[in-house]
Amino acid sequence: MIHQQAVIIAIFMMICTVLPGTVLAQLPYMPQTNTSVPDQSVYFEAGGNGIIYSMNYDLRFDNNFGFRVGISGVPDRSSNNRNLNKDSNWYDFRNTPFLFSVIMGNYFIGSETSSLELGAGIVIGELYDNENWDYPKPNAATFTIGYRYMNRKKWYPTIKAGLTPMIGFNGKAHMRIGISIGMMISGDE
Repeated sequence: MIHQQAVIIAIFMMICTVLPGTVLAQLPYMPQTNTSVPDQSVYFEAGGNGIIYSMNYDLRFDNNFGFRVGISGVPDRSSNNRNLNKDSNWYDFRNTPFLFSVIMGNYFIGSETSSLELGAGIVIGELYDNENWDYPKPNAATFTIGYRYMNRKKWYPTIKAGLTPMIGFNGKAHMRIGISIGMMISGDE
């Protein structure tokens, strides 16, 4: 169980750190064309696809398609919490109520800065409090129908809000709403 969480975290961190560098590293060797670096943003989402919250990395390509990966988790705050493994100084996720990762593809309809966002993806992860959980259990399909404001200038804010239904592979469905705020980390200077 702990290995699955480590793999999820490793994949998330690899995508967030390696992909932008790989894309940017290829640019000097590419012939001069109309190819551009995808717009990249990071943002915090309350509610939404991460259920309670999520931290996300987002790519938006010139062809109106996008990709997003996010992570969400809540440490156990009880007095019996022993999440910090004193022998290794690593965080022990066994007492974590949940640890999720969101992976989605998006399509945007509208202008470059103001658009309708349609998305579909999956929520994968681990849930430790099965008895008190009233939402679809991961792994689950998740969707987005919402509005996104995204000024394509570097360091400018990005804001989005929308409906984010989730359908568990156990058949349980839940309607969610999400509100996000973040900033562009690439784009026009």
